[in-house]
Amino acid sequence: MMRILRTDEVTERTGLSRSSIWRLERDGVFPARRQISAKAVGWLSSDIERWIESLPKATPSPEMAERVRREAQGQ
Repeated sequence: MMRILRTDEVTERTGLSRSSIWRLERDGVFPARRQISAKAVGWLSSDIERWIESLPKATPSPEMAERVRREAQGQ
């Protein structure tokens, strides 16, 4: 089901601040907001979910990978 998400929910789902969302949107790398009334905007939930899914998978730093390897070996 498609919903319109308000700013607070978008910041919660993405972990981004309001200013980061506006900056990324301005730069064309975040979904465009929709005007839902004279003073309210929102984003389509499907656009936000698609954006989150498009983010690259995080890879651990070499130091973190070594620490995880050592912990797995019980060192």
